Amino acid sequence: MASAIARAQTVEKVKPAPVDRKRPARGRTKRRMKARVSLVSMAMLFAIMVALPFAYTTIYAKLTATGYSKSDYEVLRWKEQVDNERLNVLKDRTASYSRIKAGALKLGMVRAQKFDYLDQTQTVASR
Repeated sequence: MASAIARAQTVEKVKPAPVDRKRPARGRTKRRMKARVSLVSMAMLFAIMVALPFAYTTIYAKLTATGYSKSDYEVLRWKEQVDNERLNVLKDRTASYSRIKAGALKLGMVRAQKFDYLDQTQTVASR
């Protein structure tokens, strides 16, 4: 036992020899940061790759629905335009001079031969 104690005292802890480097050794924190950045960028890339098809199909579906509704509204506008043209023709037909003249003659109205126009100083009726 005495030899074991003596040997423990004589053996010193061995230190590695100092190494002269041109650049200091990289710390582990830089390696860890690089690994984390790489991992985060890969995760972001994967998330974008997964989300991109869903976003594309959603946008495409909205544009398709909008296109169909726009087409429906254009058809409706065309129908309304045709109906407006029909109504304008009816209005012109009922408001024509010959139709009004024929209706007046049918009712027994006659055209006046002499017209009396009033000036501003004249009045039609007074009390």
